Amino acid sequence: MTHSNHHSQTIRSRNQHLATYMSVAEPARPSVARKRLTGAVAAVSLSIAIEGTAQQLEEVVVTATRRDASVMDIPYNISAIGAAELRANRIGEINDIAQHLAGVSFVDTGPSNKGRNNNLTLRGLTGDDASNNEGFPTATVAPVSMYIGETPLFLPLQLADIARVEVLRGPQGTLYGSGSLAGTIRVIPNNPDPDAFYAEVTGDVAAIKGSSEWNRAASGIVNVPISDTLAMRISGGYQHWGGFIDMNNLVAFDPPSSAVNSPLGIPTAADPNDINSAFVLRPVKKDANDADVWNLRASLLWQMSDRVQAIMSVFHQRDEVDNLQAEYGDFAGGNIDFLRGDENPFSPNEAGPIDYPTGGTIFRPSGKYGLPRLLEEPSERSTDLFNLELSADLGFANLTSSTSYYDDDQEAIIDVSAGISVAFGDFYGFVPRFVDIEFTRNKLKGFAQEIRLVSDWDNPLDYTVGIFYQDVKTDDNTIQYVPGQTFYDSISLGFHANPQLGDINFITRNATEFEDLAVFTELTWNFNERWQVTGGARYFDQKFAVDTFSQLPYCGIFCGDNELGDTVVSADSSASDTIFKLNTSYNLNSDAMVYATYAEGFRRGGANGIPLAGPFAASRDLLLYEPDTTKNYEIGIKGRLLDQNASVTVYHIDWENLQINGRAAAGGYDLVANGDSARSRGIELELSGSPFERFSYRFSYAYIDAEINSEFEVLDDFFGEVAPIISTRKGDPLPNTSENSVSLGLSYQQSVLDNWQLTWQASGFYRSEVNSGLVSLIPGDTQPFIIDGFSVWNFSATLEKGPLSASFYVDNAFNSRAVTGGVDDERRLGERGKLFYVGRPQTTGLSLTYRFGG
Repeated sequence: MTHSNHHSQTIRSRNQHLATYMSVAEPARPSVARKRLTGAVAAVSLSIAIEGTAQQLEEVVVTATRRDASVMDIPYNISAIGAAELRANRIGEINDIAQHLAGVSFVDTGPSNKGRNNNLTLRGLTGDDASNNEGFPTATVAPVSMYIGETPLFLPLQLADIARVEVLRGPQGTLYGSGSLAGTIRVIPNNPDPDAFYAEVTGDVAAIKGSSEWNRAASGIVNVPISDTLAMRISGGYQHWGGFIDMNNLVAFDPPSSAVNSPLGIPTAADPNDINSAFVLRPVKKDANDADVWNLRASLLWQMSDRVQAIMSVFHQRDEVDNLQAEYGDFAGGNIDFLRGDENPFSPNEAGPIDYPTGGTIFRPSGKYGLPRLLEEPSERSTDLFNLELSADLGFANLTSSTSYYDDDQEAIIDVSAGISVAFGDFYGFVPRFVDIEFTRNKLKGFAQEIRLVSDWDNPLDYTVGIFYQDVKTDDNTIQYVPGQTFYDSISLGFHANPQLGDINFITRNATEFEDLAVFTELTWNFNERWQVTGGARYFDQKFAVDTFSQLPYCGIFCGDNELGDTVVSADSSASDTIFKLNTSYNLNSDAMVYATYAEGFRRGGANGIPLAGPFAASRDLLLYEPDTTKNYEIGIKGRLLDQNASVTVYHIDWENLQINGRAAAGGYDLVANGDSARSRGIELELSGSPFERFSYRFSYAYIDAEINSEFEVLDDFFGEVAPIISTRKGDPLPNTSENSVSLGLSYQQSVLDNWQLTWQASGFYRSEVNSGLVSLIPGDTQPFIIDGFSVWNFSATLEKGPLSASFYVDNAFNSRAVTGGVDDERRLGERGKLFYVGRPQTTGLSLTYRFGG
């Protein structure tokens, strides 16, 4: 008997008092030899399914350590949400995961996710504003990595036909590499099962409080055994998210002119005979943030022999979003940021005094769920993912090869009118009704290959060894227009500044490539059935390159670093290092385990695409940014207490050379800079159980104390002077981190009518207030705003009999205004530039599911 199996037997005896259990390990590998654990109850992922009157507890078997194991048998803090719990709590998006587990933060920007940014935070490790970088891609990767199956890719995924979600808290550098600085979240889809035919169809419709729109969805799953060794599984669906944001200050435009590069006409004048007159405001557009999401996944399993199998899967998701899921309900309206012609540096001119930038428009106040943008901001995103997983049982070990390729393409419109008019108003004083619209296209392509060997033998030494390669390319393009620019400059200045490029105001292209080659290993010595020690290491060799091009056509040669007025920058960086992990655990008895872990995490460095010459030149010292690292010290205990599952973890993380996304002082170009150090420490508590028949609960609590560890300042060039762009002090809190967060779930089942099963479900989430960004010591800087704490409660009642189930639910039952991020920098963006990302209001719906087969 192997030590792993001996330990599994101990876990079984620990839970032998359970009347029944249900294993939800992946159905994809029925014949490849694995160490299966089928008796433990997951500490966090307790769900109850009723068949007749028998109570069943869901066991979630995870593969976070690259071996099949129960959460209770893994000596780390890992949370898991199994298929039954995902279904019972209608967890369909990443934000639902964040509200299901304490200590996980997410800036919920809705389905659009402009900029493809990963807004997840674990254990408080982030130095960035909770602004989603205002819809533009950030240069650095997130401190929390996300995997879809075996593929390292962040995507605002619709969580359909999912076997489980695994949340690995703390650095995961040895097994999961760069970007797992604070943790890793794995979304594991269901794979084909050659043993039985299965299908289901689901329809859902829901009303949104305060909106005339409805959510509606349809989805389906079919699992088809083609032969004893071949099976196919297809799942897909459509989700329409009804809008609830009102856009009450959209401006009207004349028809497009014949001018070169003029995609929009001139903003319509309230008085056609007065160039200085105000905007014409369109009627209020109610419920403007509709979104449509389509997803499809097809997978094929081929059991080539008793020992070898292949799983090939393709995934496609497409999002079409009308507008932002954001509001600024406190916008008072009125005559905002209005500069009269006699104060305008461009006046007087050939056209006379120019009232800038709004022509004296009287804007409407917003009210709750109102957003005062001048333009609509739609976006589209299409993602394709291919994965081939080959696995072979070699007798002494399992060999796995995972090959992934993905292609992500997003197009979006962003209204930057308010920020540009504030930051560069002196350059555009000749435009009486100033609008600045950006068309962006962000493309991402990636290839990943991992080969690993995991021991499966009767030996006290267990090992995992592997090699990993990744190549990721991005290509981000932006064209910015000022509608009517060529018309206004001919009237005001008497000439066309750049007739060839017309209304184009700014062009930029940023292309990057990142290569990562790594070898990794984890070795576990099982001294006996109670005590084990694991050591791990990962050596990596990384390369990063960036090429950027930008041009300000209206400014011409005066705003570039060559005779054409272009700014061109190419830079590259490389890094190689080794990180380590050490873990030990001891079974106090058949019901309790204590463990201690030291683990390191890292995030790749890179190069910034900033101009180094010309009027907007940035400091050469900021061209490159270094990797940042974390060192995690953790102790914990998990097991069963009074027949309830319990887990308590205490941790301390030192974060060195932390990366912070910022902006260049002169031109506002995005860049990444390194700070000094920070630290996070906290406590994580998870409880779950079934204290009496038919009733179950889950509870999680996280306390996080995360702050800057030493004062630091980042300097840049500002038109020939040296100026700070980031400056903070010891003890300042890290942003987007709740000191206290709680998640609670309650479930009760009963038999009603003619053997129908009725399940009552309630879940609640609370998080305390957070800072939106780092405190700044720079004089005149806008300080971060406080994002208020909030709680969200969801309730449902589900009737089920045989193949049919019907669920009536109320999400966000008390209509909480759940703000998770936003932008509140009046100094830089003015009053009209503010916005706050909000969760969806109270939603009441009905879901019907019909199942076929086994």
